[in-house]
Amino acid sequence: RYFAEENVDVAVIETGMGGRLDATNVVQPLVVAITSISFDHTKHLGDTLEAIAGEKAGIMKPGVPAVVGHVSQRVRPVFSTRARYVDAPVTFIDDATNAIYRSIDYQQTVASFIVGRGTSARELPDVEIGLVGRHQIENTRVVLAVVDALAGHFAIEETAVRAGLRDVRTNSGMRGRFERVQNNPTVIVDVAHNVDSAQVLADTLALVDVTTKVRLVYGSVEDKNVAEILRVFTSLASHLHAVRADNVRSLQAQDVMQSAHEVGIAASVSGSVHRGAEDALRECTANEVIVVCGSFFVAGEAITALDAVARSQHGTGSVRDSGIATTVSANVAEDTTTYANRASLAGDETQRRLTVKEWSEREQPRERLMKLGAAALSDAELLAIVMRTGTKEHDVLTMCRQLLVHFNSESMNEGALHRLAQRDYKELQAISGIGPTKALTLAAAFELGRRATAVSFTKRPRIGGPRDVAAMFIPELRHIQKEQFHVVILNTANQVVRRVLVSEGNLNSSIVHPREVFRHAIVESAAAIIGLHNHPSGNLTPSREDIAITKQLVEAGHIVGIPLHDHIIIAGEEFVSMAEKGYV
Repeated sequence: RYFAEENVDVAVIETGMGGRLDATNVVQPLVVAITSISFDHTKHLGDTLEAIAGEKAGIMKPGVPAVVGHVSQRVRPVFSTRARYVDAPVTFIDDATNAIYRSIDYQQTVASFIVGRGTSARELPDVEIGLVGRHQIENTRVVLAVVDALAGHFAIEETAVRAGLRDVRTNSGMRGRFERVQNNPTVIVDVAHNVDSAQVLADTLALVDVTTKVRLVYGSVEDKNVAEILRVFTSLASHLHAVRADNVRSLQAQDVMQSAHEVGIAASVSGSVHRGAEDALRECTANEVIVVCGSFFVAGEAITALDAVARSQHGTGSVRDSGIATTVSANVAEDTTTYANRASLAGDETQRRLTVKEWSEREQPRERLMKLGAAALSDAELLAIVMRTGTKEHDVLTMCRQLLVHFNSESMNEGALHRLAQRDYKELQAISGIGPTKALTLAAAFELGRRATAVSFTKRPRIGGPRDVAAMFIPELRHIQKEQFHVVILNTANQVVRRVLVSEGNLNSSIVHPREVFRHAIVESAAAIIGLHNHPSGNLTPSREDIAITKQLVEAGHIVGIPLHDHIIIAGEEFVSMAEKGYV
């Protein structure tokens, strides 16, 4: 619908995942192109190259020319078979084009091409490609084959092809493809997020500068084999700053650090992408290049974060070295009124008019809160629910993310949300996109939060032993028909700071992982914790699983420095203390 409203002449539509079942497969194209086949999204596409190729081949349609990039010989029959089945002409670039690598630097790749075979072959010498890496030569081979396939629809001159390849970043607004966003030190942002793309990134780094060491800022989504991806960088990486992007699918930074340690890369937890960028810039040495990668979410936040870092450190700066200007003004008035994200992966987002209501329900903050609970939402998503609407230029979620990024750039000693909460409604009202109604709503919400947490320190319940825990929680847990595991967070005075539901199982089992237990404890700066769960069956006897998880939590507590004081099991009106049983 968006393309139709904009009256575009040519739409290049990228498949989101796979092909056969992807939403984009409803279009009737002039030509289809498959660039490469690698192991990615294996849970959905299959765990063999042939299976993945079969899903990709699903975009081939009757009578529509298809172009297939450089693929292994073992999967070519998959595409040939599909082409015969739908009666579509297919071109394999290995049969149609040759390329000779010429040179590479941080700005571009140069190569010469021979397109076609025999007497019809033509040469394109010294083609400048505005993207960096040998793999971009392979992508250009696909482009040239697609241009040939479109000859019956468009007369595309060689000069236009050369100009398009040279200015591809500027023309497309494409970000995060081995993009140097800063000099001195050199900072590269790349969307590499699986083993194959990580290998391409590592190869490109070595090709551009064989003497450099890499300081990684890395974050991932949860369904990736992070250890195998990081193994690619073991010979290049001097240090890794583990980060987590502001997205529900993102892996915890602590888990990223552990994977780095598994493969022998020195690593530390930075937390947010913004903090990771700051840490890397502060600690980078003269012979290091900073590389930010791991996911599209990380790359997108990094570009915005580096923009903010430049503004806070220098008053002026430019996240620009890729042909896409991202100027940062030193104008104080602009800094206090406009927090627009000038560095989007999708280019100039001011042209986009989709509202949050038009998103998939699983991405809408309100729907996610109803389905997953408030604790599963990011700060930006919760703010978006309070703010309700965005601006003419940005949807409400983007606006809230930019707002947090701005306040996160002022200082790293406190959280952005905390600093935002300290502003009165007059200060909030001065922010672009926040009028009087939104400012008053935010001020009221923050005040309610302060009142809700303003319980007197002396009134917080103090835990002196297992009976105190049982007396506090038996009335609530005794009638619950599903097994639940809660963590009770304590301060240094053994007072209850918070109780968190970590997991809920069926009638007789609740699966809990120490990571989830201590994640909440770390966030709350707990001095100690108590595990708490119920037995709906009424049987007080600790199971083997109860004993095992108790031992795991004790061990994990020793590692993170937050001891497990006890693990209480409640069955009806009775309870048993694992500490009194000798397991703690």
